Amino acid sequence: MKPNIGVTDQLIRMGLGLTLVAIGAPVAMNINTLAGILLLSVGAFSAYEAAARWCVVYELLGKNTCQASER
Repeated sequence: MKPNIGVTDQLIRMGLGLTLVAIGAPVAMNINTLAGILLLSVGAFSAYEAAARWCVVYELLGKNTCQASER
């Protein structure tokens, strides 16, 4: 997989992902709601995309925010 997420995009996704995990984990464990599980899942997936610097949606759309110097 070639990186298709630039540094700015990566930082935004990582921040959002970790925030959603931090909110979703306690909600999922204490209240055990679908909302908590969804927050946790979306947050974990967003953090994974940031770590891998690859987005499946960008791949399908042919979009690339990663500049040549960042690869």
